[in-house]
This record gives sequence, structure tokens and C-alpha cells, in this order.
Amino acid sequence: MVRLLLDDFRARAILEIACSQDTLDIPELVWKAAIDLEFDAGDLERVRDLYERLLERSQNHLKVWVSYANMEVATELDEEGKSAGIVNAREILQRAYDHFKSIQANTERLVLLEAWKELESQHGTADDVEKIISKFPRRIKKRRKVTLESSAEGEADYYWEEFYVFLVIFC
Repeated sequence: MVRLLLDDFRARAILEIACSQDTLDIPELVWKAAIDLEFDAGDLERVRDLYERLLERSQNHLKVWVSYANMEVATELDEEGKSAGIVNAREILQRAYDHFKSIQANTERLVLLEAWKELESQHGTADDVEKIISKFPRRIKKRRKVTLESSAEGEADYYWEEFYVFLVIFC
């Protein structure tokens, strides 16, 4: 959109002004345009800076964390064509995990772990995937007695109900 100006300097200035605004109608489009501009220009330090600034504003947005990690994986390839950015991506995902743990956002942590597991399965080793899987909550099957009142004799009937609980061991 802003790239149509054919002048990265002007496009960058317009997007910088827009990103510095507190109130925007569709802020995700503005931030995405700014990140895409810098990514296309190959300026990874500016991309990282934009992501860090965006995280300062919206730390609770899981998509920002995952997008940041995916950007790191996509940017750096070693001589064998494998991602060298996986190390940076792991650091970002660990920061996200710690953040969501500190605010006790278990649902976000679970979704983050799913994304992290996917990333590790594509770019990591089997041991890396196992490390992430070990962080998942455990599902435990339990039973409880449910009492029914019987109207015929005044006696209480009961049955056993099975249900699942998730043991949150999030490390």
C-alpha cells in the first residue's frame, strides 16, 4: 500500500508516524505494512525493532509473538539451507511463554505451545520437539458420584460420571 510511493524513505516516515499514534482504526494493518516494508528492504534490525515496539504495546497478543518467531526462522539460513534463526525464534517463544505464565494465561500458553511444536517439527530436531511436548498439560480421567433423588421411596440413587481434568504442569 505505502510501497506504491516508490520511495522507501517517505513510506517509512509515513508508517513511523502512523505507528506512533495511540489510536488507530486498524492498527494491525499499519504495523504489518511497516514490518513488511522493512522485511522486503532486508533491514532485519528495523524489523526486530518494530516487533519489539509492537510487543511493548500489545504483549498479550499471541499472534504478534508467533509472527515474530516465524520471521526469525524465515530470515536466516545457514550454508546447508537450514534455518539458523531458530535459535532467535526459540528465545522469542520462551519470552512469550514466560510472559503468559506470569499473567496465568493458560489458554494462550497452550496455543503458543502448539505453534512452537509446529515450528520445532519443521526446523528443529526430534529432541527439540520432545522438550516442547513435555511442557503440555496432562489430561487425567476422573470419576465422581452423582446423586439422584428418587421420588418413589425417598432413597437417593446415584451413578458415576466420568470427566477429564487438565493437570497444568506448565514449566
